[in-house]
Amino acid sequence: MSKEPALNPDLYPTLPTAKPSAQEDALARWFATQRTQSIDNLEGAARQIITLCTTLLTVLLGLAALTAETLPSYMSAALIRWLSMVGVLALFVALGSALLVVLPGATWVKLNDPADLAAAYDKLLAYKNTGLTIAVVVFGTAMLCLTGVILGALWMV
Repeated sequence: MSKEPALNPDLYPTLPTAKPSAQEDALARWFATQRTQSIDNLEGAARQIITLCTTLLTVLLGLAALTAETLPSYMSAALIRWLSMVGVLALFVALGSALLVVLPGATWVKLNDPADLAAAYDKLLAYKNTGLTIAVVVFGTAMLCLTGVILGALWMV
């Protein structure tokens, strides 16, 4: 019979633990599912940005096509024209950035290496998060510009 050596508490400190409560268990499960659903959530938000950008671009370009040969008087102001151009350009940039988030791409991983799988997942998550962040910031810039156009047009009319 061999006697196991006693663990030195200074080397291996242990903390008393209790069984997690139902609320703690549910919270842990929720965070675990959020990790795996993060990419789906990012792609869903990118699709929403795509919808908003295409709708606004359709409306703006449709209005531009329907205008008379002469521009309305408020469009003669340099600030209004500048804000309009920046707003439309920003909508195109936001659209492109959001499209990059949802476009599929090849990822090479070793399927039998959990560390490689986790690293690839984290890299994909960071890529999609960065793309969506750019899309949201640029979309916000476009909305500020177009709000300026609307307010300027109302001021000048």
